[in-house]
Amino acid sequence: YCCMLSNPQTSDIANLISSPSTSPFARALRASSYMLVVPNQQCSIYSRIWCAYEAFLAYSDSKLIFTATAPVLDLRREVSYVVMTIVGVFVVGVAVAAHFEIDESGRLAGVDTHSDFLGGGVAALACFLQIPPAVLRASSPATRTMAYVSGIISAVYLALTGRIAAEMCARNGLFGNFTSRCLIDAFLGVGLCIGSATMEADRLWCIRAEQEASQLLTGYTGRLRDAKASKAEDKERILEELITSGMENDVDSAVQVLLHSGVSSPMLRTAVANAGKLEQASYWNVSMIVVKWTHWVYLALYCILSRAEAHWHLTEIGHCDSTYVASVCMDPGDSLICSSLTNYCRSPLEGSDVSLAFLGLVEVVAWLIVFVACGRDKRGFSAATLIRIVGIGALFTIFPPLLLFHVSINSNIAGLWALFAGFGPVTVILSIAGPGWTSRVPLIGPLIVKFLMLRISCERRPEDARESLDEDKAMACDNSCALVGLLDRRSGLA
Repeated sequence: YCCMLSNPQTSDIANLISSPSTSPFARALRASSYMLVVPNQQCSIYSRIWCAYEAFLAYSDSKLIFTATAPVLDLRREVSYVVMTIVGVFVVGVAVAAHFEIDESGRLAGVDTHSDFLGGGVAALACFLQIPPAVLRASSPATRTMAYVSGIISAVYLALTGRIAAEMCARNGLFGNFTSRCLIDAFLGVGLCIGSATMEADRLWCIRAEQEASQLLTGYTGRLRDAKASKAEDKERILEELITSGMENDVDSAVQVLLHSGVSSPMLRTAVANAGKLEQASYWNVSMIVVKWTHWVYLALYCILSRAEAHWHLTEIGHCDSTYVASVCMDPGDSLICSSLTNYCRSPLEGSDVSLAFLGLVEVVAWLIVFVACGRDKRGFSAATLIRIVGIGALFTIFPPLLLFHVSINSNIAGLWALFAGFGPVTVILSIAGPGWTSRVPLIGPLIVKFLMLRISCERRPEDARESLDEDKAMACDNSCALVGLLDRRSGLA
């Protein structure tokens, strides 16, 4: 719905809008699918009565209302700086790694570069990437510095794993001697580099979103009945309709949801009513989506390919022969080797870790489909479930092997069950339900929504952020409103 296009410009507009409920404004808005709110830099549009009336109509017809976002002018330039840093470090890293020898199993200079310890270190890096959106303010210099630091670390990791993967593929093809595991290590490195580059974009988008939210608050008292009009009779007719409907307080609440969340819909209004204010609910962190989704895929593929590669390797060297296994298991001192042979010599599909990993891949695809298909009012919530719930699940899977060096990810069955049979399905289910239905779950629903939608990274506005207009700003707003009042009659601008 675009208000300035809803009136015939050559007709008697004053007569057309004499009855608000039958005006072209109202008729066009009722026929629309959603309403886009464009902030004004001088004052809140909801300080004008016709804009307030449009909010009332949109709420009455359960329309989706969301805030327009202006492009960030320096976005490409700022992100390109991070990208160039990552590329530069990657090139230098590849040049340095080229001087090291790689053994037949993909170890670089005697270091097990595809070990669970290194995988745990990458998990720690993924947690490190969460610091800027979770703790620091978007305008803080530390947040920008963090994008460069994480980009450098990610580029070094990608250079190392990429060099090994390229060498192993040249020797063995895509499978054999743990080549496939080297490839997924490089895949994780690519995801981390992309996440680092988009971190700077997230920072700029967050600053812009808060600026636009502040513009919608400037001069707005929190009550639509305080809105101004260029003609007193317009305000009288609109307020009469608003008060008679009995929805005045509900519409005020709907506008508050829009101001704080960036979008207002029946689902979000239900969530806010049950769980309280949700800051920037329409905003999602692209860098964390990339990192967490990549890590989710990585852990599933790691479990599948590690077992498949181990089974293939032991079979190739004859260690899965029943005679050899029996001879090893006869010696009580080789109990650990016997257990390992018994575990990896059977079909990979028989392992519970592989079954759980395949379940994880299904969850990964399902979440991505839900995220792409869901509306603007659910997408921020869906992203939050991935970032926080899967993030917690990944910790259970990665950090025990990191702390216990002789325990592999595949052997951490409890951690795999927690991620792929617990946190993963919960992530998909909550993403489908959205904040509205989740908040309706007795007792725990509102707490889940508040936990997932907690925002502490963007610039915080005080509770009394409805600042009064200073003299210069008030004059500019009044001049703008006077022009709008004239255009109400002549060109249909609200």
